[in-house]
Formats: sequence, C-alpha cells, structure tokens
Amino acid sequence: MLSAIAIALAAPMSFCGSAASSGEVELDVGLIHPVEGSPAPRLEAPGVVELQAPFSTNRNSRVRWNIDFGRSLKLNDGISFDFLCRDNDQVSAFSLYFFYNGGCHTTSFVPGKSGEWRRVTVDKSLVRRMEGSPHGWGDITSVSIAAWRGGTNDTSFLLSNMKVFGAAPEVVVVRGNSAIAKMPKENAVNFHKFAECMTQVIRECGVSAAAVPDCDLDAELLNRAKLVVLPFNPHLPDGAADVLRAFCSDGGKVFACYSLAKGIPEVLGVKVGCSYYLSSKHPENPPFVGMVRTHLSPSGQPEFFPDADADGLVVLEGSGGCDVIGRWAGSDRKATSVPALVRTRNGYHYGGAWSTAGSGGRAMMRSILGEVNPTWRGRFADAEKRSRDAEREKMRWFASQSPKKGEWRAVCCTKSFCDRIDKGNSPFGTWDDAIGFLQRNGFNSILPNYAYANEYSDFGSCLDACRRHGFECHVWKICWEACGGFSKGFKGRTVVTFNGESEPRFMCPSDPFNLASETEMFVELARRGPTGIHLDYIRYMDQDQCFCNGCRDAFEKRIGRMVANWPEDIRESDDLVREWDTFRCSNITALVRAVSNRVRVECPGVQISASVFHTNEETPHKVGQDWGTWCREGLLDFVCPMDYYVGTHFAFKGLVRSHFGYFRDSKAKLRPGIGITCWQSTLDDRENLVEQVKAVRELGLDGFYIFDYSRRMAHALPALRMGLTSD
Repeated sequence: MLSAIAIALAAPMSFCGSAASSGEVELDVGLIHPVEGSPAPRLEAPGVVELQAPFSTNRNSRVRWNIDFGRSLKLNDGISFDFLCRDNDQVSAFSLYFFYNGGCHTTSFVPGKSGEWRRVTVDKSLVRRMEGSPHGWGDITSVSIAAWRGGTNDTSFLLSNMKVFGAAPEVVVVRGNSAIAKMPKENAVNFHKFAECMTQVIRECGVSAAAVPDCDLDAELLNRAKLVVLPFNPHLPDGAADVLRAFCSDGGKVFACYSLAKGIPEVLGVKVGCSYYLSSKHPENPPFVGMVRTHLSPSGQPEFFPDADADGLVVLEGSGGCDVIGRWAGSDRKATSVPALVRTRNGYHYGGAWSTAGSGGRAMMRSILGEVNPTWRGRFADAEKRSRDAEREKMRWFASQSPKKGEWRAVCCTKSFCDRIDKGNSPFGTWDDAIGFLQRNGFNSILPNYAYANEYSDFGSCLDACRRHGFECHVWKICWEACGGFSKGFKGRTVVTFNGESEPRFMCPSDPFNLASETEMFVELARRGPTGIHLDYIRYMDQDQCFCNGCRDAFEKRIGRMVANWPEDIRESDDLVREWDTFRCSNITALVRAVSNRVRVECPGVQISASVFHTNEETPHKVGQDWGTWCREGLLDFVCPMDYYVGTHFAFKGLVRSHFGYFRDSKAKLRPGIGITCWQSTLDDRENLVEQVKAVRELGLDGFYIFDYSRRMAHALPALRMGLTSD
C-alpha cells in the first residue's frame, strides 16, 4: 500500500526537555475511510493525501473521513498535522473527532488562508466536548476529520505529517468530568475554564502540565507527576481518592480548590469548617477580593493575590497539622480571620476556584510549584521572560488592528447587572461609570434587560446616562417568561407540556390575552423614549410546548378538523407535523407583527430588534421562530443571531455567513452576537474577541453586540481599544 500519512511520536512539547516514548505508526490511503457518502481519499504526493469536498453535488451538511489509529493518547499532549484548504469560503467549520468504544472527544480547528499550508496543533487539554459514554484518552480507535458545508462550490483539502506529541506531565490537572455529568449542561463551563486556567498558568511557569478527564486518573498517568491539581472537583470517580492517597504516600502533593470530593479531605488532612461562605452573611468582614499572605507562606508568594470570585468554600481547621498560608482580604487588602489557603503534609487547599491568570497568577503558582519541587525553580526566570515576550507580541498585534468608523457596537446588560447598578451595589459603579467605561473602549450602544412577561422595571437612570454619553439604549425584554413565576391571575394562560404538565413560568403564545399583554408592554416600553426595543425569547422554549386546551382549539380551527388522539397525533402524522410547525410559527410571528405595527405608528423612530437562534433552517420546527420571515416582512430594523460560538473564529465566520440566505429582499440589518460569557475557554478571550469582530467586518456587516457586561468582558475590551475600536 502507498504510504499517505506518517503518525510519529514526536519529541514532547514540554518545558522539561524529557523525551517521549519512541515508535511510529504508519498509515496509508487504505486506512483512511470515507464516511457519510464522502469521496475516497487520493494520494496527491508522497506523504500528502487529498480529501475532496464536492459540495456542488453532495448535499450532505459535511464530508468526513475516519483515520485508523488504534492507540492510547493518555500519556501524550495531543496530535498535530499539516493542513491546506483550497477554498475556505466553501467551509463553515472543521471538526476533529477522537473515537473510542462508545463515544468520542470532539474539537474544532482553523486552517490557514485559502491555498496555504498551516501546522495545526490539537492540545487534548483544550478538548472539552465528549459525545457518548464518558471516557478518557486511552484506546483511541480512530481520528476523524470533518468539513462542514459553508458554500455550494467544490473544494478540497490536503493532509500531511500527522504526529503525536508530548509525554506524561509533571503536573496533572484533573478535569471534573464526573461533576459535569451530574450538572446541567450550561454549568459545565466552570469545570472546563478552571482546569484550563490552571493548566495554562502552570505551563507558563515552565512546568509541563496537562488537563485530563478524571476517569483517566490512575497510577500510570501519575508515574512522572509531582503534583495533582483538583481545580473544581466536587465529585470524583470511585477509587480516585485511593489513587491520590497512594500518590501522596510516594511523595506527591495535591493542590485542591473550592469543593472537595468524598475522601479528599482525608487525603489532604483537612476539615471543612463551613460550606459556601457568603460575605453578605458575615457583615463583620468586607466582601472578599483576594488573598493576603501570612508569615507561614512559601517563598515568593505575593503579598496580595487577587481573586474576583472569592466568596467560596473555605477551610477553617486542619486535622493533621495545617498551616494557614493565606487569608481572605477585602478591597483594602487587609487580612481577615478567614483562611483562604492552607498547607498540609500532603498538599494544599485553596478556598476559592482559581481563575487568576497573567503575571499575578504565575507569581502565586511559582511559590507553590517551587515548594512542591525546588528543582523547578531553575526554570522560572526563563519561562517568565517567554510569557512577557509573548504578551508584548500580543499587544503589538492588538495595536496593529484598524478601526471602522460608524460601526454599531453594543453590549447586553442582564437583569442582575441592571438591578445591581440601580441598587448601588455593583462593582462597575453607577450607570455613568458603566457606560463611560464602554465609551472609552469605543462602544456606543447597550441592551439593558429591564422587562419580563409579568413586569418591567424603571430604566430611567440607565436611559438618562445613555443620553448624557450619546449612547443608544435598546431596552431588552424577555417574551412569554415570568420573572419568578406568574400570579394566580394567569391560571389557564400558561404553557402545558406534551405530557400534560403545567409550566407556570411561561405564557402560552396562542392565548389572545397573552398576545395583547405582551404587545402592550412593548408599546409602553417604547413610549418611554429609548432608542429601541429588543425582543428576546421570542419563541417557544422547545418542542414540548404548548399543548393546552386553547392550543388544541386554535389548531383544530386552523386546520378545519379534529385531532382524534391529542396530542400524540401531532408527532405521528407528517402532515400534522408540518401544520403544527406552521401554527407555532404563526403564534410567535403574531407578536412580532403586532409589536412592529403598534410601535411604528405610536412611537415612530423607536427601533425594533430581536435576539434569535442562529439557524433559521431548524428553528421554525424546534421553537417556532421563523426570523427570516420577520426580516423579509420588514418587521425588524435589525436582527441579532446569538452566534455565541465557543469554537474557532473560523467557524464563527462561517456561522455568520450562513445567515445571509435569510436576508434576501430584506432591509433589516444583521448584527450578530459575540457570546464572550458563553465561551468555555478563558485562555484567549482577547484574541478570540478581536478575531470575531474582524470576521464581522470582513463579511461587510455594520456592527455587532457582545453578551454580556461582566468582568470577563471588561478584561477583554481594552484589547479592542488598542486598535479595532480606537476611532
């Protein structure tokens, strides 16, 4: 067979200079298998494979190929390969799958410019998504590459020089997969971000580290490690505590943050004195903003270590000898009596969830690493120089970007954000402070959330501040959903699920009283004189809503016949499925149309906009949201797809490009949402934000918004101000 790709065990990308295990796995074209109707691979040149994407004739959403692999990646950092895409505009995203028996690990990657080779490095520490049964990185059976449709013309890709890199790490950071499995999907982001922040900080100190699924935790993985970090692990697999106990018996240390899983307090030798300390319940202490060292702290520990989320679990006493080496402090940076970091014979427990990167995070981490293994201290100076040089290079890149005059730049402000500012207890100060910060960073609009289906708050202070700063104010209202639930007066007007259960938080969109109530509230908001009104949750929550008696009556009247077996027939008859989708869409569109008609007449000049799901091909069926029709009918001045893509900026651009087809014959503007708060990785917020704003501009759009106003956003905006928003 002709050799196509050599997958070699390359020298490790670590800071310690040790060698990886030797060996090489050679693949040929016969071991690359097309799936889902994709073309067979072709040998372009020795060691180079061509993969074709005939999007003009293949109507599938993607093309994909499986590469036989058959080895464990548990002790390696990841894989890398050379890749070339001949026409990037035909592809919306590239995905990479690592298959194991029962599921796969999934990530995405970015090619170079069209027609240019790029070295792609896939670090498994940053691979978060797992499909199927939970599993670690042992026994990977195949690697799969997929290209998702972005256009209708043919293109092709070249693949070469795929290698496995890295060796077993010196520090193992344990990702909380067991906890993720027990939590709502939206909460998974914290388990990922804390693991990745820890991994990044340790690597920047010059010590090799890898974030691994907790199911991979075993003696083999820890053979070379000196330290195990539990960044946020309230649950661990059975037997994990025994593995860590044996690890500590051999001289290893454990650094645990925040909640401790069963058995870990005994491993560390600590007792948890209280759970989830809240400063509001302890008026004798100021709100915590960081940690102050004590006389027992290790060499090099900073006098003050900032932690913006310091209201966390704290350790109040140790059971087998416990040194308090850090105490929580308020904004005055004076130590309180509340322990923040303790040291025991087997390691450390930090009461917060470590989220501090940069020079402050590195300084704190070096003090811990140097105490765990004094030989690592010899690497710190060179590693710090590399980190500072890399930061200076980023600053030069940020400053090299060009602004775009006249661009609409907005930030969403959630209800909790608005409430805190109005009540005077926000870390962002007053509305003048919050808007002034945005203005200094080149922004000109906000979308404050002041209304739900059952109430709206006075937004006068926000509107006055916007006017003083020359800001646009588009008041954001949540449709159909009640804040805190509806009163008894709404009985019979709320949603009923397919299984006949009442959902008291949501109004039924087909109810004419609900339609009138929602419309009137939007008109009332518009009469207050904002720049615009912004519709959110303008949809059903899912396919399970609504099957109340009112929906049945209205639907049967619409189709002109009875539904014998309600509601089961709705899902079993293709004809009824189509009719039901149309019915649900008509109910949602009725509100958009009513609001548009009233506001255009009664409040001329007030703009109308909406946040929508990013794919109008699926949302009419899934949630009754046909926003393409709203744009074509002229019901909206602009639409804001929630393109909160957590992957690559290349895929974000492809996602935004996919909206263009919904705007034929439409005067509505497309202003996509950039969801920085929703991004799972916190390692490169500034770079991701710059790249996504650039993508919006490259597609010729007049603006964007960011979700939402937060410390995370505030940290990233100055990078835009250096170049992209410096006008």
